[in-house]
Amino acid sequence: MGEVKGWGSKGPGIRLDTDGKTAPFPDHKRMRLSDSFERVAGFEDVALELEIDVYNVNEGRNRSIIEACEELKGYAYFVFQVRAHEKELAAQGKEPSGEEAMKTAIKLAILDCKNADLLRKFWENMSQEELNMLVNEWDMETALEVREEEGFERGVGVGVETVAANALAKGYTIEQVYEITGLDTEIITGLSQRFH
Repeated sequence: MGEVKGWGSKGPGIRLDTDGKTAPFPDHKRMRLSDSFERVAGFEDVALELEIDVYNVNEGRNRSIIEACEELKGYAYFVFQVRAHEKELAAQGKEPSGEEAMKTAIKLAILDCKNADLLRKFWENMSQEELNMLVNEWDMETALEVREEEGFERGVGVGVETVAANALAKGYTIEQVYEITGLDTEIITGLSQRFH
């Protein structure tokens, strides 16, 4: 959700853009935080209210808003292309449905965005891990597994460096420490400088 420059407001406020995927959504709707809560007898008065203007940014909706913000224009195009590729793949019957079709549709939509020169910096700066999170279903369980794996790898790295430091302290050469640990010789050299 990008900032829309040149699109006036009467004062401070919050605006939310939606791609309306979950259900049909009007071009504009004002939503209130208090509508998300059940009314309880004796507490009908709302002491603090938050209102948000929500604008539909699907293809063909609210063009003036979308055109005013390059990032939003790119996002709307990306969402449109993902949906178009999903339909196209389903009609061809060549791709499996569901998750695999979505992965393929996302990858194709990213290529479309790059070819249309939309969100180019975003896609170029996206790491492989971030791209995988976009393409793959990402849930808390998977996130925790990845975090655990990364923590284990960091722990192993620290452990190997500790072994290398201990070996150097006992007088092993850089070459011997390399053979034992497989650590990069620059790292071993850096560790050896502590002992000489």
